[in-house]
Amino acid sequence: MRVWIAAVGAKPRAGFDELASMYMQRMAPYVAGVEAPVFRSEDAFWAAVEKERARTAPRVVLLDEKGPAMESESFAEWLGRERDTGRQLVIFAVGPADGWRQGAGHRVQGTERQGTGYRVQGIEGQGMGKRRIAYREKRTGTGVATAGAGEVVWLSLGPMTMAHELARLVLCEQVYRALTILAGHPYHRGSQ
Repeated sequence: MRVWIAAVGAKPRAGFDELASMYMQRMAPYVAGVEAPVFRSEDAFWAAVEKERARTAPRVVLLDEKGPAMESESFAEWLGRERDTGRQLVIFAVGPADGWRQGAGHRVQGTERQGTGYRVQGIEGQGMGKRRIAYREKRTGTGVATAGAGEVVWLSLGPMTMAHELARLVLCEQVYRALTILAGHPYHRGSQ
């Protein structure tokens, strides 16, 4: 499985980029490849996603503050299922500063989400904190939407607003953490 940690907007400042690169280098032993493309526009992002279709469609995970949040262990379980089902590419994407535009719905056909024109959820749960968040994938209604570019789900890093370059860094660390959990590496237990 390959992983993208994509972003739409300006290239992150050097300090953020260096730390994100450190986590991506640490991911390398656990995945077939890690890339961190930065796209000038949402249209450029979707065009690149469409070019990545292979034997299996990529799973596209759009970060959005209104998406469901997950605990690290549940996120690792979800990522492990994606890997174990033969998913060739998982694309995590931090969107533009104003959020994913409503017009991007043409990428996610037949879906609707309150407030933005979308309702696509494949990663969902009860919230953050001590409650365990279950992963459920629904194939109808509000479930996973199969778009021309692949399957799209939403994910939130939490209810707080953060700078996009910081969100990208947190995402890199959480993907690395998930991979170490799956591998039984002590990183997760030692960094509490």
